[in-house]
Amino acid sequence: MPHLPEEQRALELNDQGLRLMQQRRFDEAIPYFRQAWETAGIVAALNNWATALYHQGKPAEALQVLGQVLDTSLLHPYSRALASRCCAALGDVEEARRHLRQAIRDFDAGRFSLHTHPDGGRAWIEYTILIKEAAADLRDWRLVLDLHSRWPGRELARGAFIAGVAAFNLGKYAQAVRIWERVRDPNWTGPLRAYIDVTHWVERGVVPPFPLDTRLPETGRLRSLTPEEADQLPVEGSLRLLVLAGIFGMAGEKPDEDVPLVAELIRRTGEWGIEFGRRILDSASLPLGLKFGAARALTEAGVFQPGEPIPVVHQGRRIEIFVHAKQLADGPDPELEEMLARARELWHQGKRAEARKLLDRIEEGPVLYPPALLLAADFLRDEGKLDEALIQLDALDRLMPNQPGVLFLMALCHFEMGDLEAAWELAQSIDASRMSPAFQQEVERLKAAIAAELHSWDTHEAYVAAFMDALREEVDERPIRLDLKLATALRRIPVPWLNAAAGRFAIEPHRRRAEREKALAAAMMDPGRLKAVLAEEPPEVRKALDFLLAEGGWVKLHRLTRRFGDQTGDGFYWDGRPPTSPLGRLRALCLVHVGRAQIEGRNYKVAVVPVELRPLLTP
Repeated sequence: MPHLPEEQRALELNDQGLRLMQQRRFDEAIPYFRQAWETAGIVAALNNWATALYHQGKPAEALQVLGQVLDTSLLHPYSRALASRCCAALGDVEEARRHLRQAIRDFDAGRFSLHTHPDGGRAWIEYTILIKEAAADLRDWRLVLDLHSRWPGRELARGAFIAGVAAFNLGKYAQAVRIWERVRDPNWTGPLRAYIDVTHWVERGVVPPFPLDTRLPETGRLRSLTPEEADQLPVEGSLRLLVLAGIFGMAGEKPDEDVPLVAELIRRTGEWGIEFGRRILDSASLPLGLKFGAARALTEAGVFQPGEPIPVVHQGRRIEIFVHAKQLADGPDPELEEMLARARELWHQGKRAEARKLLDRIEEGPVLYPPALLLAADFLRDEGKLDEALIQLDALDRLMPNQPGVLFLMALCHFEMGDLEAAWELAQSIDASRMSPAFQQEVERLKAAIAAELHSWDTHEAYVAAFMDALREEVDERPIRLDLKLATALRRIPVPWLNAAAGRFAIEPHRRRAEREKALAAAMMDPGRLKAVLAEEPPEVRKALDFLLAEGGWVKLHRLTRRFGDQTGDGFYWDGRPPTSPLGRLRALCLVHVGRAQIEGRNYKVAVVPVELRPLLTP
């Protein structure tokens, strides 16, 4: 039906105003909306007029404009939802709730006749976003989720974002992730990836819960802040989430490097930050670089004293690290150098307790003397405590980056651990040009030794791999039931496999195997943690699992390997070298187990998913 001339003119005016409002030119847009309303009484123009005022921070004026339609008996869900937001902004909660209830009633009354709308009701469905925003303003998160679940428009990105925030704030982290993962709008999938990643860390207990808001951080504005402005910015809600995503992203890219941002977040978020710092130290799944940043921030906050041993979990073991607040020595100290020489002499004579006492006297002194820390690390290396030595050397490397003596000892530790690639990279990075000829010769000898081992490794690597595969295949020959129980499955696997799965599920270390099995089983029966762990796997791993589940939870092994490849090269010690094949990755998560079973009178190798996990894993 053609529009009357004044209606056509009003629609054109409204469109002009919308273009300006989309550019946030509210002052210029408002006259067009006002004229459109006055020309033909178009409610959309009135709503846009009020919306522009609301975004200018003028909720009282917006309410005055909306008053021209709120008293009518017509259905105006958008107008009433916007009125609710205005009242909430003015602190009138009761009136905001009244308008919100009416907006919901209006929408429900009109949604069953959407097929009569020229656009099929698309514009009407978009009103759901504003209604959810109004409910979010009132922190009625349960109502937001209820509206999202029963109304159309769940595919609208902004509405889905708000619903995910509601689920997050209610502690329903798996539901929040599901809602956000369904968003297909390319303008939203990138930002929501950060929300999903951080939510997984909250769900796993690494990040303490915190409230989210429904505003996406304006990254452009954040980049334009001066250092003084940034320092005053409260790290709350979505901004806190964005910072957390940055922290975990940097830690994932360079796990051995310090992440200063974590100390800044802990420093600026009070008790929540202190709890976050403690959880970082206790987490089995976070790298050492983050732990140093957290330890430093907690020491600054007075949780630990400078020089006090700080317990942390690293590579499944409890160790201690130290944060020193002493002044760094200006240069060589003759008296201290004499004590170090004496400590070396005592150590080589086998008088290790006396040598340590001398080092303790230096470390308890008024200054931080790096040569003493370097010698202490060398003593640890000589005792075979290579992990502890590397932790101390990592700290020294952060204190004095690229120092030749530190790099040399780090390379030597990695060489003695058999990590030849890391040893070679470190040895190659040593600039010994200003060091003594004797030190330069030591560096060249170390490089030659590493090179010789690398050549030898290339020659024998295939034999080592074949031997590791043979160890695994011995386990695969053990009997297995097709209705395998999870507890039985965890009892029958070797310790390295149990440790590998415990690490992936972020299980804290337990001294007794039975306790570790029990903790791992509990984590695996948690659907949210299962989903989080599987989300980190390549798509082919999920496909292999789905194939197994579609077959009833078990399948003859040759059918699985024919589709998804065998386990050649996956090895045995999965806690140190995780397998790479789809089947191997599933086994390292303890989701799939291999053994021999009697089927129709014949003995077959089979792959089995424990029966309790099958309903939890089925899509």
